[in-house]
Amino acid sequence: MKYVIIDDEKAARKELAFQLGKHSDFTCIGEADDGLEGVRLIEQLQPPLVFLDIQMPGLNGFDVINQSDLSYSPHIIFVTAYDQYAVKAFEINALDYLLKPVSSERLLNTILKIQNQSTEDTKNITDTIKSLSKTNQTLLKRMPVIDGRLILLLNLDQISWLEFENPIVLVVTGEKRFETNFDSLKDLENRLDEKEFFRINRTQLINLTNIENIVTFSNNQLHLQMKGNSKESLIVSREQSRKLKKILGL
Repeated sequence: MKYVIIDDEKAARKELAFQLGKHSDFTCIGEADDGLEGVRLIEQLQPPLVFLDIQMPGLNGFDVINQSDLSYSPHIIFVTAYDQYAVKAFEINALDYLLKPVSSERLLNTILKIQNQSTEDTKNITDTIKSLSKTNQTLLKRMPVIDGRLILLLNLDQISWLEFENPIVLVVTGEKRFETNFDSLKDLENRLDEKEFFRINRTQLINLTNIENIVTFSNNQLHLQMKGNSKESLIVSREQSRKLKKILGL
C-alpha cells in the first residue's frame, strides 16, 4: 500500500517511515512538513493511506482534512504526541490514531486494522472524520463580497457559482464577479449547505438551484449553463458528472 506522511517534525517522519519500511507491503510516495503542502500532496497523489499529524503550524490536521478532496476515501491515521487530542477527536472506535513515539506493536495493530477494512468501512470513516473536523464551523447564511470600498452581503440564492482564481475565491452572480477574502474553495464548501452547493471540478462550486440547462456529451461529461449568464459554460469533471446525475435524478 502506498502512503504519505504529513508531519512538521522531520525526526517523526523519518522514524515512522523506518518502522513502515519493515513491512514490504508499504511504500512511501511522499512527505510534507506542513499542512498546506499536505493538502497539495493529497490532491496530487491521492494516496490510499495518509499518516497525518494533528498539531502543526498553520494548517493543523483537521484543517488538512477540511481542505482536501477525500472523495476517493483514503485510510487516514492521525499521529499525535498529545493524548488529549486523541481523547477529544476520536470518540468512536472506527477511527485510529497513533501516539508518538510510535511503538512497533501499536503500528502493527494499525496495519492489521487497515488490511481488514472494507471499502465501505473506509468511506464511513472518512465521512466521520470530516464531520468531526467540522464541528466548530457554522454554515454561512450570507456571502460577504468586495465591491470597491464596500463589502456586500449577498443572499446565497443570488450566487450562480464560486470559482477559485489563485490566490482568492470569486463569487459569480449572473454575469458579475466579486472578489472575496476567502482563499480556499474547500473551506467555503464546508461552510455551505451541501444540499444547495455542489463541487463540479477542482476550481468551481455551483449553486444547484441556479442551473439553467444541461448538455450531455458522449464522454458522459456534463456542461452547465447557469441562470443569468449566457456567455459561459461550466464543465463538470467526469467523476462529478456521475454524482451530479444522481443528485438531479438524470
